[in-house]
Amino acid sequence: MDQAPDLALAARISPGTHRPGRGPLLISLVLHSLIVICAIFWVVRLNNPSGERRITFQGGGGGGKSRSAGAETERRMQLARQPLQLASAAQRLVVDAPRPQVSLPDLPALKNNPIPQLNSLAPQAPGASLGVGTGTGGGIGGGIGVGSGISTVNFFGLRTKVRSVVFVVDVSGSMVQGEKRASYAALERDIIKNIMSLDPRTDFDLIDFAGMTATFKIKMTAASETAKEDAVSWLKEHSPALRPQLGGGTRSDLSLSAAFALKPEAVIFFSDGMPVPVSPASVLTLVGQLQGALAKRIVIHAFAYYADDGKEFMEALAEQNGGEYRDVPSLPGSAVTPPVPR
Repeated sequence: MDQAPDLALAARISPGTHRPGRGPLLISLVLHSLIVICAIFWVVRLNNPSGERRITFQGGGGGGKSRSAGAETERRMQLARQPLQLASAAQRLVVDAPRPQVSLPDLPALKNNPIPQLNSLAPQAPGASLGVGTGTGGGIGGGIGVGSGISTVNFFGLRTKVRSVVFVVDVSGSMVQGEKRASYAALERDIIKNIMSLDPRTDFDLIDFAGMTATFKIKMTAASETAKEDAVSWLKEHSPALRPQLGGGTRSDLSLSAAFALKPEAVIFFSDGMPVPVSPASVLTLVGQLQGALAKRIVIHAFAYYADDGKEFMEALAEQNGGEYRDVPSLPGSAVTPPVPR
């Protein structure tokens, strides 16, 4: 009889009416749901902060009506007048599209915001476009030029311009014999004056001759001040006044051959007589052969200095080689002082 209450109590407590731990499980599910909702709200809020701009891309219909030309031009002009506020573009741009949102990176701030300029304000037809562009450019140029190196040679009324010249001077004893001795100094001074007046870019050389030849330089040299001074000293040292006994002939052929080897533009030849021991005809023939071997002929100017003979030879020498002939001192106003009669 004592077991009846226990059985009745056991009958009221069934396995389906009381499950230990069900209350805490419901509380846990509610808390997790709240946490998920808050997380979703936080993510949405983070990706769409207040005050940011939205750009919505709308699909354009291919068959829509185009705007009028005037409205389109006005719209482009308004856009061009607005400065490009790139510095304020630090905000993010969020694109609304059917697909998930895409967040673009922040744009860098620029110091200078150029304003586009319209290159044309004329109305445009529908479908035309208005171009805007700017550009800069510059250039630096320079140049260096030099002179032509042309010198003017002036001897006894002969004025000629040369780029390269060789002075060929007879220094045989006959040049200073008798009354010629005093006048040779004047001839020497005139040669020196022309040497010193040469342009620094003119090439020159000196050759003297008697029974043999001597050359100031083995090749043409630029007429620098030093070179001209050295040439003057060399000419004075080879003066026939210092060697009046110098003989051995008047080798015009050797001196002209040496001059052609230098290939100048012009030769200025001074002598007082016939070639010795060679004949004038052989010298003229030799010169013709030397000219034939050159691409450009050399001009020869000849001066007969107090010549007792050989004037015909020197006149022919100048004429056959494109030069001029002068008889010194028979020319009026000659720089050479005529000999004083005794």
